[in-house]
Amino acid sequence: MRFLESDTKQLLKENGIKVLDYYTLKNFDNAREFVNGLQGERFFLRPHTYERGKERFGEVVIASSKEDAIDKVKVIVEEKLTALLSEKKLPVTEIIFEEAIPYKKVFYLSLFFDGSKAKTVFLISKRRLMPKDFINQEGDDHIVVAVDFAAGFSQFIARKICFFLDMDNEAIKKAINNFKTFYVLFLKFDLKFLNMGPVYLSEENEIVISGAHMIMDQNSVYRHLDMLKLATDKDELQDLEWEAYRNDISYVMFDGDIGCLVNGTGIGLALVDLIRHKGGDIAAFVDVGGAASKDRVKKALSIMLKDKHIKLIFINFFNGMVKSDEIAEGLIEALDVDEVEIPIVVRIDGINKVPALKLLAGNSKITLFDDLSESVAYILEKVKQKSEG
Repeated sequence: MRFLESDTKQLLKENGIKVLDYYTLKNFDNAREFVNGLQGERFFLRPHTYERGKERFGEVVIASSKEDAIDKVKVIVEEKLTALLSEKKLPVTEIIFEEAIPYKKVFYLSLFFDGSKAKTVFLISKRRLMPKDFINQEGDDHIVVAVDFAAGFSQFIARKICFFLDMDNEAIKKAINNFKTFYVLFLKFDLKFLNMGPVYLSEENEIVISGAHMIMDQNSVYRHLDMLKLATDKDELQDLEWEAYRNDISYVMFDGDIGCLVNGTGIGLALVDLIRHKGGDIAAFVDVGGAASKDRVKKALSIMLKDKHIKLIFINFFNGMVKSDEIAEGLIEALDVDEVEIPIVVRIDGINKVPALKLLAGNSKITLFDDLSESVAYILEKVKQKSEG
């Protein structure tokens, strides 16, 4: 469950963390009128867009005056300055303006759970936002600090972070409480990821947050029902995820073009690995669980058919707990109701496989396969044809 920047910053603010107030420019043709209506003269500008239901940001651009800010808007829009973690440039949908503050240091901070260590991890960078892949890479510009759940967050850990950031004693005194608050919020709200950056150390030795967003573990949503309103109604893609969640379906979005519908995480992830190994990429990973009902399978496929980023759906089921023919009925009912404009490839095995295949073979919208390697080769060729066409 993802939360947008505005909601994340509000949560931080309510818990005593200083955040920069911001204003959003969406109509670039009215940039001059928008900028002239702002207080202050110097601004931080951050390019902002959405892709697959996720917020994407570019590097912060500093404008020294209102006229400079207007010029910078043109550059940001024309050059698509949204590539921060990769070289991929996306059209800018809005630009966030923050009144610039004098600062002594700037850094980037992420908290996430590292399953290999069974610990919450702080990833702090002096130069830029960093993907979680850097957790196992050493470097002079970033540090990784793991927190043991039993021991909890200590002043030693906070000071280690502060020393890495070359803070003086006055700054350390204030920063220790801030870092502890980040950790407490991470646990309190069952977060999977809390990202903040840029983070400024002001001349008054205050930590001030500019950008921020967080992801909550979906399995813990029942403990935070009051926060549901913050995460819903953001955009069409998140609505698909929420529709799936409300129907006990795991729906995870990626940046590719193949939708995978499976009935078990293990077999599903093995399928994803095979597709990626063969050169494909996933648009959505949808898991209905090993004991899925016909209705849940029908609902899952119906939701996937609404996802405009999916160019092909690959359904791979091994039914050891439910009957394959009942699953087949759910798939057929979904295809009969919804308009289908993309290829549907099905591989099904397990209890009542034969009657299931008979049902599926009678549907012209479905292409059946028995061999996994052959089915993957087929879907990759189909996706290639659609991309070229």
